[in-house]
Amino acid sequence: MDTTHTTRTRTRWSMLIDRLGAPSARDCADAPPISPAPLAHHGHWNWLFADEMGLAVEAPRASFSSQDTAEDWLEANADSLGRLGVSAATLLDGEHAVYGPTPLRRTPEAA
Repeated sequence: MDTTHTTRTRTRWSMLIDRLGAPSARDCADAPPISPAPLAHHGHWNWLFADEMGLAVEAPRASFSSQDTAEDWLEANADSLGRLGVSAATLLDGEHAVYGPTPLRRTPEAA
């Protein structure tokens, strides 16, 4: 059992995220830049990304002040995230999943 806290075991997601490597510069060279997330001083909404196999994918971390803001950001950056290997996302409110994994809605020419 892999633990980081004496009373709590690590989740499968946290172990998968630890094992991921950052995408190579070659993989990201043609990807358009991902727009920065709006600053959220009290934000607790964020995304967990997965590939086609359902494994966690390392992507930009962002925190949002509302569910609407998080969803707008995901929609605006779906094509760029797809080029990083993201095919689905789960919306988190703090540590709790709100919904997902849901497939990214990419434009037809980007898919």
